Amino acid sequence: MTYPPVILSYFSEYDKVGETRPLEFASLVNKCNFMVCSDSFSLHMSLALKKPTIGLFFCTPPDEIESYGFLKKIISPMIYNFFPEKMDEYNENLVKSISPDEVLNIIIELENIQTNKNKTYI
Repeated sequence: MTYPPVILSYFSEYDKVGETRPLEFASLVNKCNFMVCSDSFSLHMSLALKKPTIGLFFCTPPDEIESYGFLKKIISPMIYNFFPEKMDEYNENLVKSISPDEVLNIIIELENIQTNKNKTYI
């Protein structure tokens, strides 16, 4: 099985904070078929570029983000245990509350939608 190009953008050690300019980042996002990211600059950039986006909501309110038809929201079942009082605290259980399989299933769903849009029917 092949997977679509995806940028996993949770600003990890691979992101050189302060070294990537917004226009450079926009160029990278624009090359992607999909984005998977938390509620962050990445999510807003992806939506601005009209990219299919999977937004992971761990501790920020998902109701404040408009989908514009491009955003699939995955909301942690633990979100309101952390928002707003503990939203700046790291918690392993919170991180694990959205499974990789849940994300992958939505990526596959989006890939299937994208593939069907590009088909020509005679």
